[in-house]
Amino acid sequence: MKHKDSCGVGFIANINGEKSHEILKNALKAVSNLTHRGAVLSDGRTGDGSGVLFQLPEEFFKKEAKKIGKDFQDNDIAVGTIFLDRKTADGSIKKLETLLKEEKVDFALREVPIKVEECGEIARKAMPLIVQIIIPFLGDIGLYILRRKLEKALKEVAKENYILSLSNNLIVYKGMLLAPDLEKFYPDLKNEEFKTAIALFHQRYSTNTNPEWKLAQPLRMLAHNGEINTITANRNFIKIVEPIIKSSRFGTQIREILPLVDFNESDSASLDRVFELMVLAGYQPEEAISVLIPPAYEMLDLDEDERAFFLYHLLLMKPWDGPAAVVFTDGKTVGGKLDRNGLRPARYIITDDNLIVFGSEEGMIEIPESKIVSHNRLSPGEILVVNTEFGTVETNKEVLRKIALQRNLKKEIRRKLFKLSDFSTPCTFEKPEEEKLKKELMKFGFSKEDLEFIIDEMAEEAKEPVYSMGDDTPPPFMSTNPCLLFSCFKQKFAQVTNPPIDPIRERVVMSLKMRLGGKVNFLEREGKLPRRVELKSPLLTPSEFKSLKNLEFMKTATFKMEFESDLKEGLYKLFETIELEIKKGADIVILSDKDTQKPIPSLLAVSGLVNYLKKKELMHKVSIVVETGEVKNTHEIAALIAFGASAVYPHLVYKYLKTREIELNLPFETLVKNYKTAVTKGLLKIMSKMGISLISSYHLGQNFDIIGLSKEIVEEFFPNTFSPIGGMTLKDIEKEINKRLEIAEKLDEIPESGELYYRPGKEKHGFSVQVVRAILKSSKTGNFDEYLKIYDYYKENPVYIRDLLKIESDRTPIPLEELESAEEIMKQLMVPGMSVGALSKEAHEVIAEAMNRIGSKSCSGEGGEDPKRYGTIKNSKIKQVASGRFGVTPAYLSSAEEIEIKIAQGAKPGEGGHLPGKKVTPYIASLRFSVPGVTLISPPPHHDIYSIEDLAQLIYDLKLANPEAKIAVKLVAESGVGTVAAGVAKAKADVIQISGCDGGTGASPITSIKGAGLPWEIGLPETHRALSENGLRENVILRVDGGIKTGRDVIIAALLGAEEFGIGTAAMIAEGCVMDRECHTNRCPVGIATQDEALRKRFKGKVEAVINYFRFIAEDVRRFLAKMGYRSLKEITGKSGLLKPDVEKIKKFTKASELDLSYILKPSIPFERQSYPYNAVESPLNDRIVQDAEPYIEHGEPFIGRYIIKNTDRGIGIPLSNLLIRKFGKEIPKNIIKLYFEGTAGQSFGAFLSKGINLFLKGVANDYVGKGLGGGLIVITFPENFKGNPSENVIAGNTLLYGATGGALFAAGRVGERFAVRNSGAIAVVEGAGQHACEYMVRGVVAVLGKVGMNFGAGMTGGVAYVFDDEIEKKINSNYVTVKELSRKDVDFLKVLLNKHYRFTKSERAAEILENHFMFERIRKVVPIGAKEVELATIGTTGLPD
Repeated sequence: MKHKDSCGVGFIANINGEKSHEILKNALKAVSNLTHRGAVLSDGRTGDGSGVLFQLPEEFFKKEAKKIGKDFQDNDIAVGTIFLDRKTADGSIKKLETLLKEEKVDFALREVPIKVEECGEIARKAMPLIVQIIIPFLGDIGLYILRRKLEKALKEVAKENYILSLSNNLIVYKGMLLAPDLEKFYPDLKNEEFKTAIALFHQRYSTNTNPEWKLAQPLRMLAHNGEINTITANRNFIKIVEPIIKSSRFGTQIREILPLVDFNESDSASLDRVFELMVLAGYQPEEAISVLIPPAYEMLDLDEDERAFFLYHLLLMKPWDGPAAVVFTDGKTVGGKLDRNGLRPARYIITDDNLIVFGSEEGMIEIPESKIVSHNRLSPGEILVVNTEFGTVETNKEVLRKIALQRNLKKEIRRKLFKLSDFSTPCTFEKPEEEKLKKELMKFGFSKEDLEFIIDEMAEEAKEPVYSMGDDTPPPFMSTNPCLLFSCFKQKFAQVTNPPIDPIRERVVMSLKMRLGGKVNFLEREGKLPRRVELKSPLLTPSEFKSLKNLEFMKTATFKMEFESDLKEGLYKLFETIELEIKKGADIVILSDKDTQKPIPSLLAVSGLVNYLKKKELMHKVSIVVETGEVKNTHEIAALIAFGASAVYPHLVYKYLKTREIELNLPFETLVKNYKTAVTKGLLKIMSKMGISLISSYHLGQNFDIIGLSKEIVEEFFPNTFSPIGGMTLKDIEKEINKRLEIAEKLDEIPESGELYYRPGKEKHGFSVQVVRAILKSSKTGNFDEYLKIYDYYKENPVYIRDLLKIESDRTPIPLEELESAEEIMKQLMVPGMSVGALSKEAHEVIAEAMNRIGSKSCSGEGGEDPKRYGTIKNSKIKQVASGRFGVTPAYLSSAEEIEIKIAQGAKPGEGGHLPGKKVTPYIASLRFSVPGVTLISPPPHHDIYSIEDLAQLIYDLKLANPEAKIAVKLVAESGVGTVAAGVAKAKADVIQISGCDGGTGASPITSIKGAGLPWEIGLPETHRALSENGLRENVILRVDGGIKTGRDVIIAALLGAEEFGIGTAAMIAEGCVMDRECHTNRCPVGIATQDEALRKRFKGKVEAVINYFRFIAEDVRRFLAKMGYRSLKEITGKSGLLKPDVEKIKKFTKASELDLSYILKPSIPFERQSYPYNAVESPLNDRIVQDAEPYIEHGEPFIGRYIIKNTDRGIGIPLSNLLIRKFGKEIPKNIIKLYFEGTAGQSFGAFLSKGINLFLKGVANDYVGKGLGGGLIVITFPENFKGNPSENVIAGNTLLYGATGGALFAAGRVGERFAVRNSGAIAVVEGAGQHACEYMVRGVVAVLGKVGMNFGAGMTGGVAYVFDDEIEKKINSNYVTVKELSRKDVDFLKVLLNKHYRFTKSERAAEILENHFMFERIRKVVPIGAKEVELATIGTTGLPD
């Protein structure tokens, strides 16, 4: 199982290096106050892991050694802590002792005292024997070499054996423990002799619940909160450069440390290993971490030396990209670092007695405000370093300046890094002979749709084509068309444990630059760099390709990707030829299938070559460029890059475009430019789905799952890539190539494939004309026999993996009368999320009413819902909370029986939504709290879910917002989805929905629909198994959706573990959809997927028709159950043993010769639910507030309360909103509740706060303040005894006011990243903000009375922002917003707003501006480009709180 985890992390240090037990004690308190960022396993006591790393208490261990009979009093010592597998502990200790004696190292062996009763049952079962070795200090290098030898030796005995630390200045104590149990379990930690000036701490939240003590953190030198999305690429890079790693500090001993990383360890462990080696080799810790996790330096205001530092090290090391808050130490220096996107929180305080507390939250330990001199945070990419030897704290600018000036790198960069764009080569491109071109296109598998729908669209419009209704064609091994290898590869995507990135609005942090040439040893930087050439993008145009081939300073060599009769033989002949040329000095290998008779598939050649050269230890010498006729779209280009190509030249696309100049009425140069622009956008989108910012770190990342290739091919050519079901062999691929050659030989015209639209005799479709007709007719007429005609098509035309399974039984048939009723079965069917906006009002309401009538449920989708529907037969019982947060008001949440958090959608996982302005009618705009006619954007990520602990927080918030509603989380099938689902279950979700890649959509890029995600037949059983194996299955209902349309589909899904079944596309067909696939155009011919009033009048859908269809599915289910001898769906849940491969059907598919469905079917884990889950959450302070306020609310009387608040008090105020809505509905009395708090507020303070509630906080707050604010008032001020300047200090965290629809926030201090993201109506004043402020804002007014970060207003389509930052024009996203001077009306409004701010907060900053009217001249207004001046007229001063 994969290791995916997120966590809480931090450090405490005395800046002057003064050691005390108090530092360790406070670290233990701090990690205990981050327990909500961890998770508890099913025994209720075992934690995912927690630990501390601190300075070695040398004298204590010398005494311990003496007790054992070893006197090290006159020596410096080192101590190693080791986890030994208990089953083989004796053998391990013997091996340990033997090796230490062989190395002539004197030692004392100590068993670490523990209290077993202080950990949970699961932890006890997996608990290792914990020992320590005390040895003389051998020097840093000697100690490290010894540890590596010990590690290897101990692994030979048991792979579970693990050395936590072996150091002369640091020691680690950790385990599978809840943080408060750490010091109880390890009595050592209470010992007053354990004195330290530095302590790192870590609380783990893992999606992987398999108990492994070694996965707890801190590691040996760092602790990591986040996920390295590029980890496979980073490990591949390290493996490639291992042959050339050397260091003067290590000498010949360097070979002892290899292999440096392991593909089976956690991403954090690999990062720690490389970081440790770099520091030992001479990097300063702050330098090493900046090289590994660089900032987005290109967007920063850096000088030439600083830029040269990052550019130079990009040539040495592939950036470790992904969400990361890292704390690190070498025992003297301690620091914190954020990733380039700042996707983890990092707050810190400094006190007047030189204590620094850094971590995921403020308030981790209680410190009197009178002692604090600074509340601060790290911005994206920043670093903070404390040097306890010199008593200094270095901020980001100081650190960068220092490390940049240590070496003069500018000259080396200028001399050795060339830009291909500086070598422009004139290129005449001859028009090909069209008949010959057609033959070539057919040989490489092009269809008419590929050319006209995909390439023409990209070349004409400079963007990827959009398509709708999802993919209902078979996987490649079941296809009737000869397939390209690319179709077996499915893009992976981020979900839950890390977020996707927005490649359009946050383009500034992304880069497509590739640098070609040999790699160098990253440990030594004194040697000269080899020459490298930089490409702006990995897609080469004809002139760029010519320039590259003509470079004088780099040797290029071209090789034909061609075979004669045997593909495997041809591959290895190619590899051997290339090996010889590399040994002669080639820098760039060009693989070309141009003018080949039998082309080798380019992806097979690239990945095969990379793995061949790695084994030969030659891959570091070269870069690979692919000249291919196969490639047509971004999916294929991305696959080549992910498996090792540094650049791609699609020669056949360009030949085709040369023939299209007249037809498309554009010159060839423009067509090429547009095509490249479309590919650029597409590559950014594919990278962003994985949360990867740099294509150089996407390169070699293997970021794909495989469906339909044999085990032999995968192990030999695509190792370490998930491939669950086997499939085609090399011989099968040969046959496919030969089929394409036959087609090219026989046909004169390029044929249609039927891939996009159903065509008789062409590719099969799950929703063929016959199937659609059967659903339509049976639903309309109520004729069950018509419904059964669906099966007539599938008998002859299997489309899905489930069609290759046959249902058997271990019982004799029973009469239908003994079965559960159709009515009961219908309650287990539901309609997944489709929004009002994607669907017309009428179509949406018909589905909702039909589901309610049969006692089932439908999901609102992410477009909000008309409040008039709440509580009626047309109410959507499931309310969706998606990334856009459209219409997510407190009342919306209160109206739900279930709330669904949509993490991803089957047809476009990792992407956001897009509702064109023409679909945003006044009605739609009112539901979404936006402006009519203005395009609406849903971001790819939820901006309050950057990690699994963030998801747990949102679930917690929603349970507070409506304690009667179940919380569902929607995931999409991919490798590791079961691992993610386990984390979701631990986050207290009640329902987990697994969507297949064949689900529907209103609009999505074609490469996402065809190229991302896996079928639910793979993701569902993986999820069922993962939940069952970890004791979590009873905690959640498991739901599935994606192309389900028959009773047989439901039965198979139940046997694979599902309990509820989502039917979306087929439900639309039942109400009249004819699968015209025009949803994205607003031209739906039957009035379902359109907002066009004339077309909506054509809608004829009936509630009764939808009910008929669902009844038929239920009756169909009963037919199957009766034959199987089972009385209910509940009885067959998880009984995958009743499914068998249909061997006769499989035989018909010649490309499925090595298909193996055992991953889907085994093991069979039957599950019979005992009770329906609701996983309650606890919120003691909220409970107390509700208890205090409820009697007043009951009588409609005002209530005032005063409370102390801590960081563990989360979501404060949320339950009151639900209480008020249920009591008063829309008529909530003004200012009925006023609550005053002192202290540090935990996450989500004032989230989903309804009108009538005012919260006043004297202190600081963490992330998500006012998220979903729905009319309430929040005021935050620093306490009077705070010593700092409020306007220069951080008062609240990231993502304030996310999705707010009304109300006001006044905060007298600075706030973090993504302030007012998707603000849809709130008013706010703060005194400084981080990057990406006002992102996706659609309505509302904000004022920022201080400096802001970069990328202000990205995706902003409405609302107004007033900003007091003299550099605001440099910081806006100029694609979306513009800067204007204030009008008289603006000034008058601002004066009223600032007076309110002063009245509520007594802000010195507001007073200064109000008293000095000339300061208004420095304030600028930021508005969307072309926006109407609607906000002030809408809000006016009457919209401000009293």
